[in-house]
Amino acid sequence: MGEADSQTAFDIDAVCFAVNGRTLLGPVSLELRRTRVYGLIGHNGSGKSTLIKLLARQQPASSGAITFAARPLSQWGARELARALAYLPRTTPAATGLTVRELATLGRYPWHGALGRFGVMLLDEPISALDLAHQVAVLGLVRELSRKRDLCVVVVLHDPNMAARYRDELIALKDGKLLTRGTPDEIMRSDVLKDIFCVEIGVFAHPVTGQPVGHVR
Repeated sequence: MGEADSQTAFDIDAVCFAVNGRTLLGPVSLELRRTRVYGLIGHNGSGKSTLIKLLARQQPASSGAITFAARPLSQWGARELARALAYLPRTTPAATGLTVRELATLGRYPWHGALGRFGVMLLDEPISALDLAHQVAVLGLVRELSRKRDLCVVVVLHDPNMAARYRDELIALKDGKLLTRGTPDEIMRSDVLKDIFCVEIGVFAHPVTGQPVGHVR
């Protein structure tokens, strides 16, 4: 396998998910690589959580194919996959009493504990129940783990500013389809954000970091 292939965590090929004849997602095709943090953004019902569940094999795709670490996702044994892939669903046990590090890797229990080695983290709205300080701590830790442990991380977030601050790349879904993807600088533009969220959003440069910051007009 070539070097480029060895860095591919997920290969998503024309994946669709439908229920009772209604397509909720797809077709979506993406390549997700190791040592990168991807932020999934989009309006409610855009397909973000559905895509995360497909990657975590919490539900099967209706059509298309997903490859994880160069093997079809369907060919991974349940225990083997649990050791290799961390999944933190939207609904988790109460965070009270958990450290930030434990919360960020809760999906790894019980195999290796909070600091076990694995290849991918899939996080569905991991900061929705946290105050601002803990949001910053969790997202900073996730980015650090991605760099130090060569992880591919996919995070669903509602706040595009948080997504842009802590992500290498943003992936925008709309009505179950892949709308656009790019760096935070490419996505954090008024015209692009309006297309994603269907509201007028202004963008200005942060006075200290220079990073783009969006605000509803």
